[in-house]
Amino acid sequence: MPKKLIIIIGVIVLLAGGALGTMSQLEIGPFSAKEDVDKSATVAAEDRPPDPPRFVAVDVLLVPLFTGDRVSGTVQITVQLETSPKKEDELKKLVPVLKDAFIRDLNGYIPRLIRTKGQIDVNLVKQRLKIIGDRAIGKGILDGVLIQSVLNRAGR
Repeated sequence: MPKKLIIIIGVIVLLAGGALGTMSQLEIGPFSAKEDVDKSATVAAEDRPPDPPRFVAVDVLLVPLFTGDRVSGTVQITVQLETSPKKEDELKKLVPVLKDAFIRDLNGYIPRLIRTKGQIDVNLVKQRLKIIGDRAIGKGILDGVLIQSVLNRAGR
């Protein structure tokens, strides 16, 4: 009798374990997904495209080029600053600080760049302005720098 009881209890435990495992794998009964309503909300949020970046205009940056004691030319750089819509107002307030930092740095950098490379490398200037901007106002506000035009005007 005790052998039969142990075998019956073992079979019941195996059947219960198998039933629970099957229900778990098929996600039925107490294991069903309760997030069906939440899935549609998260899918809608994920399908929404991210907000497009905003661009803040900066006055034209003028960098004088000197030969000896005379101005031999001027480099004119037109720049826009890229940021997120949430930080656009904050960046607009900091534009004077950025413009000052840009001009201070470019007064030394542009002549050195022209001396070494013979021309202005727009990608190097863009990277340089991004670094200077992050140093001046802190990281996270300025997402990128868009250089619209660079004019190297020789003096008369």
